[in-house]
Formats: sequence, structure tokens, C-alpha cells
Amino acid sequence: MSRILLIILLSLFSLFAGAQERYQAETLEEVQAQARLLKELRQSASISQDSYDKENQRLKERAYELTHGQFPKELTEAENIVQTQRFDWLSTGLMVVSALIGLAVFFPLLKKLYFKFRFYLVLLRRFIRRYFLWLPKLLDFVLKHLGRLVKKLVEAYRKVLEWLRNAPHIVQELVAYSISISLLFWLESIYFLIPVMLLMTVYLSQSIDRYVCKFKSKHFANAFLLAASIFWSICAFYFESSIIGFIAVGFINAFLGFSIGIYPGWVEFGFARHTQSYIFRTSLISLAMLLTGWLVFYSHLLPNTIGMQVYMFSAGLYFFVPLTFYVGILVISGMWFEDKKYYFGYNVYAVLSGFSVLLLAYLYSMGFLFWIGAIFMVWFVSSKYYEIIWKRYDVVYAATGVAIALGGSGYYIQNNLPEIVRFMTPIL
Repeated sequence: MSRILLIILLSLFSLFAGAQERYQAETLEEVQAQARLLKELRQSASISQDSYDKENQRLKERAYELTHGQFPKELTEAENIVQTQRFDWLSTGLMVVSALIGLAVFFPLLKKLYFKFRFYLVLLRRFIRRYFLWLPKLLDFVLKHLGRLVKKLVEAYRKVLEWLRNAPHIVQELVAYSISISLLFWLESIYFLIPVMLLMTVYLSQSIDRYVCKFKSKHFANAFLLAASIFWSICAFYFESSIIGFIAVGFINAFLGFSIGIYPGWVEFGFARHTQSYIFRTSLISLAMLLTGWLVFYSHLLPNTIGMQVYMFSAGLYFFVPLTFYVGILVISGMWFEDKKYYFGYNVYAVLSGFSVLLLAYLYSMGFLFWIGAIFMVWFVSSKYYEIIWKRYDVVYAATGVAIALGGSGYYIQNNLPEIVRFMTPIL
């Protein structure tokens, strides 16, 4: 359960923001999201250069207007909206510090002002008592009846809670779901929607525990993750939010069997079952999801409207799923299992699929997928070097090979830096 809750907590602090339909952005976060979407559309050749330039200029003007309250004479590129936002965060932080300092000196200052102007305050009080004697009486009358009303409301609230406590479980759940769904339709800000959805996810877990399978059952996690995946996916599609979509993909990834955990002192991630066949099957499903995402968002083989309708799942798809895929092929290709009869086949699968996905990510500028894949494929190559060379040859020769490889790589990078930067431009 701690791993399931961790996915929710990690997703809440993710930096991904959903690109919305075109409208007047109210915050710099929304401007930044629109700028990202605009850049993706231009890279995919979905819009012309003229349209890109006009929309880019509009976003720059809106970012400057939100920051300074007026239009600029000269603006930087739309990609520098992040820098503008950072300066805005700095100014906000300075104002917060100023407010805290002001709050700290407020009461001492008020005390000094009181002793300085207490004579005038006494005169003002006498004046109010002489000419506005009815005002305190009216205020007392209003507060008296308002207190009675509040008391009745509190009593009614207690009676409702008492009735709910004694009502059947099905009635309690219907009331809870009704209130949550009403709030989902009523709230507009994503920062209010997510807490309500988290609360509704807790209701789902209780309902599954009561009607489907018990919490201690081995099937509870799969049942809960399936229900939570469907619920968050529907909400992500309905509210058109990449943040909710990111969490939904996290639930789907956990349902596939891959989870992330944070404990005091360390972070771990891995699979629900520690068998080669299970991890291999999970990696195949992840590979299919990555290829489906490429087909929808990057291949240009399908109409762009399809990708625009499900864009809210792209961020989570290229963060959680690559972890599942690459960790999977890293594990099954290693010498961690007693059964070695599929060792050669798993390594061939890891090399072909891992480097193919990495090449696909580079060719189509899939940044997150490329860098996650690059990290794990370097790890894979290092592990193969350890298994094939380091363990079989003298340490001096093995270490010499590592030194030559690293030194040669550094020398090559130094002498071909412009070409490498030009080659890496699509995914930088």
C-alpha cells in the first residue's frame, strides 16, 4: 500500500503542466504550458512557421504582461518564459519574506501607536458612545441571532453525522461519492481537484475492500489499481489535465507490476513478482505502450487530432513507462536468476529492443525517453562488461579496458564537440 500511495505523492509534485485549449492564460504556468505545446506542434510540422511566430509573439507578450503588468518594447524568445517565471518566483519570495517581517513587527508597532494616540482613541470612543449608541446594540443583536443560527446548523450537522454513522455502509458510500462527484463538477482549479480525487480514491479502496476482495487478499492491489487507473484516466480526459493524466499513467504502471517506493534512507523501484517470465511480460507490455505513444504522438502516421485529444497522457507515458521497460530488460538480462536457459535470448532481446527504442527516441526528439534509455543502456553495457570481462580476466586488464574506454570517449568528445552538439540537438 505504501508503494501505491507513493505514486500519488510523487505525481503531485511533478513539474508537468497540461496544455489547454487556446484561451487567455491567467498565470505564467499556463503560458509556459502553451509555449511547450506550441513548440511540439511546430516540431511535428502541424502548424506553419508564420502561425508559430504569431502565436509565439502572443505568448511572449502575455508572459511579460503577467510579470510586469504592461507590454514590453523588446521581448526574448518564448522558450525564455521559464526565466521570466523564475524572476517572478524570486519577487514573490521577497514579498513573502517582507510580509513575514511585517507580521513580526506588527503587534509591537501597534502597541507603540496605541500609546502614542491613545488620547485620540479615547475621544473617538466617547464620540461613538454619545452619537452612535445604537450601533453596539445593533451589533449585539445581530451577533446574538447569528450565534443561534450557527448553533442550529452545528446541531443539524451533528445529527446528520450521527445518522450517517448508524446508516448502512452502502448509504455512507453513496453520500461520499455524491459529494465527491459534485465537487469534481463544481471545482475548476486543478489544485482543488486533485485532493478531492485523492479522497475519492480512498473511497474506492474502501469499497473494493468491502465488496470485491479484502485488503489482506493478494488480489486487492490489482483490483484497486485497476479501478484507480480507470477513474483517474476518465478524469484526466474529461478535465484535459496532464497532471491528472500523469498520475493516471502512474496507476497504470503500478497495475502492470512496476512500482516506486521511498523509505527512510533509500529509494527503491522494482516489480511485484520476482520471476523472469513476469518481468519479461511486463517489459513487453511497456514496449508496446511506448510504440503506441510513438505512433500517436510522433510518427505522423495518424491524424494529429488523435494526439491532441489524448495529449494529457503523454507526460506520464514517457516518464513511468520507460522506467518499467528499461529496468525490466536490465533485470532479465542479468545473472540474477538460477534459471539460465533463457539468458542468451533475454540479452538479445535487451540489446535489440533497448537500443532500437533509444534510436527511435533520438530520431523523433523524445527527450525523456531518450535520456532514461541512455542511462539504463549505459548501465546495461557496464553490467555486461562486468559479467563477460571483469569476472573472467585479471583485474588489471579489466580495469585497463575501462580506463581506455573512458579516456578514449573523453578524447573523442573533446575533438568532435561541435559535431556531437549538432548531432544531439534534436533531443537537447
